[in-house]
Amino acid sequence: MTGSLRFQLAAAIAGLAMVSGLVFQTSSAAFSGTTTNTGNSFAAGTVSLTDDDSGSAMFSLTNLKPGDSSTKCIELTYTGSLATSIKMYGAIGGGTSLGQYLTVTITSGTPGTFADCSTFSGTQIYTGTLANFATTYTNWATGLDDANWTPNTNGQTRAYKFVVTLQDNNSAQGLTATSTSFTWEAQNT
Repeated sequence: MTGSLRFQLAAAIAGLAMVSGLVFQTSSAAFSGTTTNTGNSFAAGTVSLTDDDSGSAMFSLTNLKPGDSSTKCIELTYTGSLATSIKMYGAIGGGTSLGQYLTVTITSGTPGTFADCSTFSGTQIYTGTLANFATTYTNWATGLDDANWTPNTNGQTRAYKFVVTLQDNNSAQGLTATSTSFTWEAQNT
C-alpha cells in the first residue's frame, strides 16, 4: 500500500469519526419535560353466591308411591359487588332412571327459606321431569336463566320453591335417582 493511499484511508476514517461525534452531540441535545400521575389503585370486583341449606340436601325421599309429592324451598343470597346474571342447572349422579318419572316444578320468588315455604309466592320458571332438567340444563352455557333475578348489589336474595311429584306410572317401581344436584351460578354482566 502506498503512502498516499494510507494517508487517504486514515483521513477517511478520521472524517467518519468526526462526523459520528457531531451527529451524536446533535442528536442528544433536546429540551424535555415530564409529568407523573401518582396514587393509582386497582381492585377487582367480586361475584359470590350462597344458599341457606347449611350443607343439607333438599330432598331425601324414599318409598314413594304414585302421586306422592314433596315441596321444599331454598333461599340464595348474592354477596358480590358486580352486577350478575343467575343461571341454574342440575345433574343426576346415579340411580336407575327414576328421574324420568319425577315431575319437578321450580318457582322463583320470595320469601321462602330452607326451613319454610309457607309464605312463598313467585313465578314458575320450570316444569318437566327431573331427567329432562338434568339433561337440558347442564352448565352455565345451557343453564336455566332466571330473568326474575339479576342482582347488582351485595345482599340481594331470591327464594326457589321445588315441588317434586312421582308420576302414576307402573314403570317407576323400584327405580332410583341418586346424587342429584341443583346448581345456581352467578356470572358478572
